[in-house]
Amino acid sequence: MKKRYLLVLVSVAVLAGLVYYSDPPSMYRIIAGSDKSFLFYALLVSTAGALFRVMKWLVLLQGASFLDVAPVQFLGATISNFTPGKIGEPAKSVMLKSKTGTPVSRSLPSVMWERILDIAVLVLLSFLLVNTTGLYIYALGIFAVVVAAFLAVIYSRKFGSFVFGLLRRLPFMGRLSEQFVESFYKEKVPAGRILLSFFFTAAAWLADSAVFYLSFMALGIGLSPVFFAGLLAVSTIIGIASFLPGGLGSTDAVMILLLSASVATPAAAAGVFLARALTFWYSAFLGWLSLVHLGKSMDLKKVLE
Repeated sequence: MKKRYLLVLVSVAVLAGLVYYSDPPSMYRIIAGSDKSFLFYALLVSTAGALFRVMKWLVLLQGASFLDVAPVQFLGATISNFTPGKIGEPAKSVMLKSKTGTPVSRSLPSVMWERILDIAVLVLLSFLLVNTTGLYIYALGIFAVVVAAFLAVIYSRKFGSFVFGLLRRLPFMGRLSEQFVESFYKEKVPAGRILLSFFFTAAAWLADSAVFYLSFMALGIGLSPVFFAGLLAVSTIIGIASFLPGGLGSTDAVMILLLSASVATPAAAAGVFLARALTFWYSAFLGWLSLVHLGKSMDLKKVLE
């Protein structure tokens, strides 16, 4: 618990340092003079991206409804975004069981496939960014290990038993039954659903990239949409590899650093903070709304304890 708070403090400190370094008065003037119509379009695109993320999980599940899955996805994504390395993702399976009765062993493989598909899309999009660094290669190496670990859990019962033993130590996974592992390996996600989820995953990340493009257009900065797709992917990879909650601070820093090569630092920071508000923080807002909604029908404190 203390380590979690320490990481949050580090993220806040990095963000505060970025704001200070980027000349706050200049950023304020740049944002105040932005074209609000572009920001409105960006919000619409961000909403579409959030819905794509619901669909990418929904198609991996079988027999679930959109209205049941959407609030769980929004809240689960928020919990995941505020945990180091997005390790809070399994909370979605626990919440879905409480809401619909779907066994954790049935939904957890779909959650793991979600993470694998996210990583695959991010790696593919990252190659759109020409300017690579040693740190970027290091982050890709970490993500390759993560993908291999996910696949090993899915296809190796022995390794999976070991991993699930570790997961039981997490607060929201402590009530897994002894029969969980056996049930988990009986559940198979059809290849067709995985492929369809891949397309929704790509659509979600491309929507986020479009939000960055529109946010910078609102500031009068017209960079290539392809550039923003690569920028978002590389920055997200490095941000998650930093193990700071949600990549807060580290993701923003990488984006501003890479953008500063072609855009003045205050403008780069203003665009990044605007786009992050319309993606990361908008997602957190949807998660808060879902928390209020789900809290009316279930005891979330008991579910996640």
